[in-house]
Amino acid sequence: MQENYLETEPEIEQQLEDEIEYVSKSQMKREAHYLQELGEKLIGMSKSELKKIPLPDNLKEAIDLAVKIESKRGALKRQKQYIGKIMRAIDPEPIIDAIAKIEGEHEKENARFHRLEKLRENLASGDSEVLSSLINNNPGIDIQHLRQLVRKAQKEISSDKHGNGFRELFQFLKTIEHI
Repeated sequence: MQENYLETEPEIEQQLEDEIEYVSKSQMKREAHYLQELGEKLIGMSKSELKKIPLPDNLKEAIDLAVKIESKRGALKRQKQYIGKIMRAIDPEPIIDAIAKIEGEHEKENARFHRLEKLRENLASGDSEVLSSLINNNPGIDIQHLRQLVRKAQKEISSDKHGNGFRELFQFLKTIEHI
Protein backbone atom coordinates (compact mmCIF):
# COMPACT_ATOMS: atom_id res chain seq x y z
CA MET A 1 0.00 0.00 0.00
CA GLN A 2 2.80 2.37 0.83
CA GLU A 3 4.25 1.73 -2.59
CA ASN A 4 1.01 2.80 -4.36
CA TYR A 5 0.96 6.00 -2.39
CA LEU A 6 4.46 6.90 -3.49
CA GLU A 7 3.68 6.21 -7.12
CA THR A 8 0.60 8.47 -7.20
CA GLU A 9 2.15 11.39 -5.33
CA PRO A 10 3.90 12.86 -8.44
CA GLU A 11 0.65 12.47 -10.38
CA ILE A 12 -1.23 14.44 -7.72
CA GLU A 13 1.43 17.13 -7.72
CA GLN A 14 1.20 17.36 -11.49
CA GLN A 15 -2.59 17.68 -11.30
CA LEU A 16 -2.29 20.43 -8.69
CA GLU A 17 0.23 22.31 -10.85
CA ASP A 18 -2.12 22.01 -13.83
CA GLU A 19 -5.01 23.41 -11.78
CA ILE A 20 -3.03 26.39 -10.46
CA GLU A 21 -3.68 29.44 -12.57
CA TYR A 22 -0.81 31.86 -12.58
CA VAL A 23 -1.97 35.46 -12.49
CA SER A 24 0.35 38.36 -13.12
CA LYS A 25 0.62 41.22 -10.68
CA SER A 26 -0.86 43.56 -13.32
CA GLN A 27 -3.87 41.29 -13.75
CA MET A 28 -4.41 41.22 -9.98
CA LYS A 29 -4.29 45.04 -9.93
CA ARG A 30 -6.80 45.25 -12.80
CA GLU A 31 -9.16 42.91 -10.97
CA ALA A 32 -8.79 44.88 -7.74
CA HIS A 33 -9.46 48.14 -9.59
CA TYR A 34 -12.53 46.60 -11.27
CA LEU A 35 -13.91 45.43 -7.94
CA GLN A 36 -13.34 48.88 -6.42
CA GLU A 37 -15.22 50.45 -9.36
CA LEU A 38 -18.00 47.93 -8.77
CA GLY A 39 -18.10 49.06 -5.15
CA GLU A 40 -18.29 52.69 -6.28
CA LYS A 41 -21.23 51.77 -8.49
CA LEU A 42 -22.91 50.26 -5.42
CA ILE A 43 -22.37 53.52 -3.52
CA GLY A 44 -24.22 55.41 -6.24
CA MET A 45 -27.27 53.13 -6.20
CA SER A 46 -30.49 53.89 -4.36
CA LYS A 47 -31.50 52.02 -1.22
CA SER A 48 -34.29 50.19 -3.05
CA GLU A 49 -31.83 48.99 -5.69
CA LEU A 50 -29.34 47.88 -3.03
CA LYS A 51 -32.04 45.78 -1.38
CA LYS A 52 -32.27 43.73 -4.58
CA ILE A 53 -28.57 42.86 -4.46
CA PRO A 54 -27.24 40.03 -2.25
CA LEU A 55 -24.63 41.85 -0.15
CA PRO A 56 -22.82 40.62 2.95
CA ASP A 57 -23.51 42.64 6.10
CA ASN A 58 -20.02 44.15 6.31
CA LEU A 59 -20.28 45.37 2.71
CA LYS A 60 -23.75 46.87 3.35
CA GLU A 61 -22.38 48.73 6.36
CA ALA A 62 -19.37 49.99 4.40
CA ILE A 63 -21.62 51.25 1.59
CA ASP A 64 -23.95 52.99 4.06
CA LEU A 65 -20.98 54.69 5.67
CA ALA A 66 -19.61 55.77 2.28
CA VAL A 67 -22.96 57.36 1.43
CA LYS A 68 -22.91 59.25 4.75
CA ILE A 69 -19.36 60.59 4.33
CA GLU A 70 -19.73 61.53 0.68
CA SER A 71 -18.77 65.14 1.40
CA LYS A 72 -15.43 64.22 3.00
CA ARG A 73 -13.03 63.58 0.12
CA GLY A 74 -10.19 61.79 1.85
CA ALA A 75 -12.48 59.72 4.02
CA LEU A 76 -14.59 58.73 1.03
CA LYS A 77 -11.50 57.66 -0.91
CA ARG A 78 -10.37 55.45 1.99
CA GLN A 79 -13.87 54.05 2.33
CA LYS A 80 -13.96 53.18 -1.38
CA GLN A 81 -10.64 51.39 -0.99
CA TYR A 82 -12.06 49.51 1.99
CA ILE A 83 -15.11 48.51 -0.05
CA GLY A 84 -12.75 47.27 -2.77
CA LYS A 85 -10.91 45.20 -0.16
CA ILE A 86 -14.19 43.65 1.00
CA MET A 87 -15.16 42.98 -2.62
CA ARG A 88 -11.88 41.07 -3.17
CA ALA A 89 -12.66 38.83 -0.20
CA ILE A 90 -16.10 37.76 -1.46
CA ASP A 91 -17.50 36.19 -4.61
CA PRO A 92 -18.58 39.20 -6.72
CA GLU A 93 -20.53 37.21 -9.34
CA PRO A 94 -23.96 37.41 -7.62
CA ILE A 95 -23.46 41.15 -7.15
CA ILE A 96 -22.41 41.62 -10.78
CA ASP A 97 -25.43 39.64 -11.97
CA ALA A 98 -27.83 41.64 -9.79
CA ILE A 99 -26.39 44.97 -10.98
CA ALA A 100 -26.69 43.85 -14.61
CA LYS A 101 -30.31 42.91 -14.00
CA ILE A 102 -31.06 46.29 -12.41
CA GLU A 103 -29.32 48.15 -15.24
CA GLY A 104 -31.27 46.08 -17.77
CA GLU A 105 -34.51 47.09 -16.07
CA HIS A 106 -33.46 50.74 -16.31
CA GLU A 107 -32.69 50.36 -20.00
CA LYS A 108 -36.08 48.74 -20.63
CA GLU A 109 -37.84 51.52 -18.74
CA ASN A 110 -35.90 54.20 -20.65
CA ALA A 111 -36.78 52.55 -23.96
CA ARG A 112 -40.44 52.44 -22.92
CA PHE A 113 -40.40 56.16 -22.04
CA HIS A 114 -38.76 57.04 -25.35
CA ARG A 115 -41.38 55.02 -27.20
CA LEU A 116 -44.15 56.80 -25.26
CA GLU A 117 -42.62 60.22 -25.96
CA LYS A 118 -42.45 59.46 -29.67
CA LEU A 119 -46.07 58.27 -29.61
CA ARG A 120 -47.13 61.44 -27.77
CA GLU A 121 -45.32 63.64 -30.29
CA ASN A 122 -46.93 61.80 -33.19
CA LEU A 123 -50.38 62.16 -31.63
CA ALA A 124 -49.85 65.84 -30.85
CA SER A 125 -48.65 66.52 -34.38
CA GLY A 126 -52.00 65.26 -35.71
CA ASP A 127 -51.00 61.85 -37.08
CA SER A 128 -54.41 60.21 -37.47
CA GLU A 129 -52.91 56.82 -38.39
CA VAL A 130 -51.13 56.63 -35.05
CA LEU A 131 -54.34 57.57 -33.23
CA SER A 132 -56.43 54.95 -35.04
CA SER A 133 -53.72 52.33 -34.52
CA LEU A 134 -53.61 53.12 -30.81
CA ILE A 135 -57.39 52.84 -30.54
CA ASN A 136 -57.50 49.56 -32.50
CA ASN A 137 -54.67 47.95 -30.50
CA ASN A 138 -56.19 48.90 -27.11
CA PRO A 139 -59.89 47.98 -27.11
CA GLY A 140 -60.54 49.08 -23.51
CA ILE A 141 -59.17 52.59 -24.01
CA ASP A 142 -61.25 55.67 -23.20
CA ILE A 143 -61.37 57.09 -26.72
CA GLN A 144 -63.13 60.32 -25.82
CA HIS A 145 -60.61 61.16 -23.10
CA LEU A 146 -57.72 60.31 -25.40
CA ARG A 147 -59.05 62.59 -28.13
CA GLN A 148 -59.52 65.42 -25.60
CA LEU A 149 -55.95 65.06 -24.42
CA VAL A 150 -54.65 64.99 -27.99
CA ARG A 151 -56.59 68.19 -28.85
CA LYS A 152 -55.32 69.88 -25.69
CA ALA A 153 -51.71 68.95 -26.55
CA GLN A 154 -52.21 70.16 -30.15
CA LYS A 155 -53.52 73.53 -28.90
CA GLU A 156 -50.47 73.91 -26.67
CA ILE A 157 -48.16 73.22 -29.60
CA SER A 158 -49.94 75.63 -31.94
CA SER A 159 -50.13 78.46 -29.39
CA ASP A 160 -46.60 77.89 -27.98
CA LYS A 161 -48.09 77.79 -24.50
CA HIS A 162 -46.57 75.16 -22.29
CA GLY A 163 -49.42 73.91 -20.18
CA ASN A 164 -49.93 70.50 -18.76
CA GLY A 165 -51.81 68.94 -21.71
CA PHE A 166 -48.65 67.48 -23.18
CA ARG A 167 -47.79 65.96 -19.79
CA GLU A 168 -51.35 64.69 -19.23
CA LEU A 169 -51.27 62.94 -22.59
CA PHE A 170 -48.00 61.28 -21.65
CA GLN A 171 -49.42 60.15 -18.28
CA PHE A 172 -52.48 58.72 -20.03
CA LEU A 173 -50.28 56.81 -22.46
CA LYS A 174 -48.26 55.43 -19.54
CA THR A 175 -51.40 53.87 -18.09
CA ILE A 176 -52.02 51.86 -21.24
CA GLU A 177 -50.44 48.45 -20.77
CA HIS A 178 -50.21 47.19 -24.35
CA ILE A 179 -48.14 49.90 -25.99
